[in-house]
Amino acid sequence: YCNNCSVTLTDLNIKNNFGDSGAGIWCSNSTGLFLNNLLITENYTNSETSDGGGIYFYQSVKSILNGVTISNNRAGHDGGGIYGRIDGEQLLFDLTIINSIVSGNINNDGNMNNLYFDLGNNSVADGVEITYSLVENLWNWWEGEGNIDADPLFCDPENGAYSLAENSPCIDAGDPNSPLDPDGTIADMGAFGIGCEAINLAPVLLDIAFDQQIYEDDSFTIVVSATSVINASMSFTATSDTSDVSVTMDSTTLTATPAQDWNGSSLITVIVIDENELSDTT
Repeated sequence: YCNNCSVTLTDLNIKNNFGDSGAGIWCSNSTGLFLNNLLITENYTNSETSDGGGIYFYQSVKSILNGVTISNNRAGHDGGGIYGRIDGEQLLFDLTIINSIVSGNINNDGNMNNLYFDLGNNSVADGVEITYSLVENLWNWWEGEGNIDADPLFCDPENGAYSLAENSPCIDAGDPNSPLDPDGTIADMGAFGIGCEAINLAPVLLDIAFDQQIYEDDSFTIVVSATSVINASMSFTATSDTSDVSVTMDSTTLTATPAQDWNGSSLITVIVIDENELSDTT
């Protein structure tokens, strides 16, 4: 808790706290909150109307978060990760987030709720700067330079390990003008560097509208798609359960063609496989 002061916190874990708004950190009427290399996780507010599971800023005129990981915090209402509030028109909400990770923070409904700012008549654009950071579901007007919206690929967050897998998108993705990491590479995002081998997650096929009806001797074409958390290259194949319907794939375009004068139904299976030979089927 900080009030009417300037505070610098470095190399800390703020974890497993339970309280009103700002379960992890509450900072109000302060001239500066400077957080460097912090892990803020598993902090929970105690009511459905409380805000700011990880951090709550109130009337704080300058804050800088550098190399901070804010993950798996929960607010009863808004700002599972960070909540900021300004009352009145004279104060400028001045928040800089750089080289940081804000992900997996939720509200009591279980919805992703990483950032929330209630700035009244103040200008959001003038007060909030987020760069070279991973923020899940980052709103469009904070898409600053170097930001990404992805799975950070923590090594084992369920057991408190928030270091990064070798293939995390946060590796060497920080501000190139920041001090280099100890290994001489560009700064990573978040509080920790590499802590485990690559985590390969299978691709996931997106919903396909396969309930198709066509006239005899017609064919149909649909586009299929999939997502890969690890941004692996993917390819698609498709098969029919009957030889009377031929199926071809051209990149992501599927074409099904029945035999001449054939009528009936066919079950078509689509498979996506990535460069690691992991797959999904529908």
